[in-house]
Amino acid sequence: MLKKFAALAGATALAGTGIAIAAGPAQAAPAHAPGSTFIHGTTRLAQFSTRTNCEAHAVYELKLVANNSNTTALGAVQRPNAVGSELRFSCYPLRTGRWSYLTAYTSKSGAPIQSQDLYFDPSNRAAQKKAGTNIDSEIVYAFAHVTIHTTATKTSTCNAQRDFIVKKILQSPSLRLIAADKTCVVAGGKVGYEADYASTTRTGLPYDRVATGITAEQPMLDALGYKYPGQPAALKVSSKQLRVTTSRYLAWR
Repeated sequence: MLKKFAALAGATALAGTGIAIAAGPAQAAPAHAPGSTFIHGTTRLAQFSTRTNCEAHAVYELKLVANNSNTTALGAVQRPNAVGSELRFSCYPLRTGRWSYLTAYTSKSGAPIQSQDLYFDPSNRAAQKKAGTNIDSEIVYAFAHVTIHTTATKTSTCNAQRDFIVKKILQSPSLRLIAADKTCVVAGGKVGYEADYASTTRTGLPYDRVATGITAEQPMLDALGYKYPGQPAALKVSSKQLRVTTSRYLAWR
């Protein structure tokens, strides 16, 4: 259930879930500049024992944003040849085995929809991420499933492998796709793909283990693919796997 949710008069039942949650409160008085960014969710505001309950609340929170003329949900970072950021509103697993979500939006007036929503200040983002003090940090099991062949392997064969793995991630009740190559990448005499995902346990797909070089503490606005005000223009990292001079977009930071 929600770790923190204001007790308010009246309640709205979420259809098909059996969950009753408080109706959205009157908008809080502006405390920040117009156009400020706020988030609802993360373990600071929402934790659930089941994915189903989590998704029901995530949908509800997104509707609050969509139905408020003063607020706009944050868009997605455009990653070349990648999918996954369309799932940024969906729930993600934590190392505790519980689930949470992150709903991010901008406010024209500078007031949050709900008083408990967290104000996001991007002015010192890099230092906060390095220190692990940003408000969207989560302790997660991060996986990077990377498959690489020589170009002797047909691209169609590689794409079939990619499709199979991504489907397995999407269908698993304990895994959550973060980002994946839309099609296999051909470069430097190699052909391959990458699929990044989170899991409720230290073991993901067969033979996958928690990715090395990726910290447990993840800034989820970046990991989920949100495009937020003040975000660095380049979110690229050099591809060590394919050993090419071009760059690829990865979810995990």
